[in-house]
Amino acid sequence: GKLHYWGCLAGVCEITTVFLNNIWLFKEVMINGKPLQSYLPGWLYSLNGLALWLGFVVFRLSLFPYWLWTFYKDVTNLPHLTWDVANPVERYAYPAVICFLLALSTHWMVPITKGLLKALGLLKNWDDSVKKID
Repeated sequence: GKLHYWGCLAGVCEITTVFLNNIWLFKEVMINGKPLQSYLPGWLYSLNGLALWLGFVVFRLSLFPYWLWTFYKDVTNLPHLTWDVANPVERYAYPAVICFLLALSTHWMVPITKGLLKALGLLKNWDDSVKKID
């Protein structure tokens, strides 16, 4: 195969999805009209938020620049094993997707940080609820 390593390396970022899904479950799963979060200890919600925040730093904000740098180094140092055997989609779309994911992850880091600070009780006046338009 060609460039499978790069696809697998990028896929590592999905580790953060586990913690993001937990937050969604805590807020959206209702038991007797109350969110699941109200039945769980507060430290569990905070720990999950911390894991999400740390996961984003490691598996997105650090991983994607690492991906771009090592891809560049591979392409420049070993073009006969990388660039020359890759098709145009692999050459240009792969790095473009990683740049897009890095930008998106950077944008998402703001609400994730605010959510963590709120869960830890360090940010009291932030409303993360969705505003409904009448």
